[in-house]
Amino acid sequence: MKKLGEILLERDLVTPEQLENALRRQSMSGGRLGEHLVEMLILDEDQVCKMLGIQFGVPAAMPADLDNIPDEVVRIFPGELVQTYHVVPFKLQGKRLHVAMLEPDNIEVIDKIAHQTGRIIRSYI
Repeated sequence: MKKLGEILLERDLVTPEQLENALRRQSMSGGRLGEHLVEMLILDEDQVCKMLGIQFGVPAAMPADLDNIPDEVVRIFPGELVQTYHVVPFKLQGKRLHVAMLEPDNIEVIDKIAHQTGRIIRSYI
């Protein structure tokens, strides 16, 4: 899997200098590269989400997708799953539950969520 910085450089969304500065900030204070790029006003959240989707090969749940989560989704998804697995369910289509995840390629977590909810899980970054 390509690193986020490589993808951003390939798509001309950051300059090498901007990436170096963000990586330096990340190494000094921790956190995620995308967060630093947003804080530095180099990228916005939507751009970071889209690029993370490319990196992981999954769709990106945009911030607007997470604003108004339907009550039916909240009812079927136990709150402890949100806290345990750092996931946010945001849409239900039939038996398919759309879930934003920090690690959308983590099959073990996807399987556990599917088992506990009885739904087919579509993971998003």
